[in-house]
Amino acid sequence: MKQTEQWQFGREVEEYVIAWRKYQGLWIIRTHAISTGGAPMLEGYDGKDILPDVLSGRDGGASLLEIKGKSRITWNAKYQRYEHGIPLKNWLSYIRVSEKLGIECALGFYDAGVEDRQRGLPGYPHCYYEANLENAAKGMREARDPGTLRSFKEPMTFFDMRYFKLTPLSDATGLKGAKPTPLTPKTIRSWETKLTPPQERQLPLI
Repeated sequence: MKQTEQWQFGREVEEYVIAWRKYQGLWIIRTHAISTGGAPMLEGYDGKDILPDVLSGRDGGASLLEIKGKSRITWNAKYQRYEHGIPLKNWLSYIRVSEKLGIECALGFYDAGVEDRQRGLPGYPHCYYEANLENAAKGMREARDPGTLRSFKEPMTFFDMRYFKLTPLSDATGLKGAKPTPLTPKTIRSWETKLTPPQERQLPLI
């Protein structure tokens, strides 16, 4: 697999979050380290699905977790909400994997909070969002429009972060090493340059 700057950021985020979760008492299986000639897969006779990054367990219970690293959160002016997104095909795979294995799955976003002062883009604190698939789906929207396909090269799924539990990581214990090195945002929308970041990043769960 070609180790691009984006791949490196994603791997740093995965290791950062895994170390924190282990400190919380979870036992971890790194499914992202499984080699199947590409993305790790759950394989059957007539098909296969993308596996989430880790399988974790504690006190007789297990859960899957997909960890995504983001340089910054995005404000959607049309829907008036803060969002993070993943490819639609991945989202559908995680649902199928959870159903086939009978194991609950969660989706986590590490938000680096990049601030672009030159273009007036506000930054947000170093934080982590997580929700199980059921809660994530409550604020999910599919995007197949030409603009999305032009920007991301494939259909996407975007999530309303108010349905995710937020954990500020600036003062969190159990975090080892340097913070992941975020990427510089490539796309800045005009309406984002006029936003004032809130005093607290905690958005209420709905």
